[in-house]
Parts: sequence; C-alpha cells; structure tokens
Amino acid sequence: MITPYELRMKAACGKVFIVDVREPGRYNAFHIGGAVNIPECEFDISNGRRHHLICRFRRYEAAGYDIVLYCDRGNASMFCAGVLVRNGIHCLSLLGGRIRYKNTLT
Repeated sequence: MITPYELRMKAACGKVFIVDVREPGRYNAFHIGGAVNIPECEFDISNGRRHHLICRFRRYEAAGYDIVLYCDRGNASMFCAGVLVRNGIHCLSLLGGRIRYKNTLT
C-alpha cells in the first residue's frame, strides 16, 4: 500500500508507473496526472491477453519504475496488484484509491 502523499512524493522524485484500473469512462472523468488506464478486466487470469499485460509490467519494473495501481476506493486495485504479485511483479495499491487521493488535494 502507498498513501496519496507518498505517491505524490514518489511521482515528483522518480520513475513511477501509475495505473488506473477503472473503466475508461471513469478514467476519462478524472484520473491522476500521468496515469495510464488498464481496466481491471485486463487482469482477469482467464483473459488470453494476460501474458502480454504481465510482460508490459515486467518491462516497467526492469526499467526501474515503481508500479502503483489505483481505483476508486482500493478494492479493485488490490485485486489487480494480487495478480501482478502472483506473477512476480512488485507493485503497490493506492490506499483509499482515487477518492482519498482527490480529497487530499483540497
């Protein structure tokens, strides 16, 4: 887990790959600056594209990026983080998700 404050500090000081796991419409309505959208359904282990997804995350990890996932409250990002961890990829989930992140900006 990573707090919104820690994420802002990490993003300002180093390489971080921020992934919004919400559906594209929700991502388009509001997302954390610099985040890319990879919806939760892409992490489904029965999805045939999972190997491609895992390889993409491995490339970022190998290049020295910290990987941070988020959703609205943290539940979906925890599921997605679990998929990555089970495949040997170190990642973090944003504590409280987008809602907590947005609330700490005001």
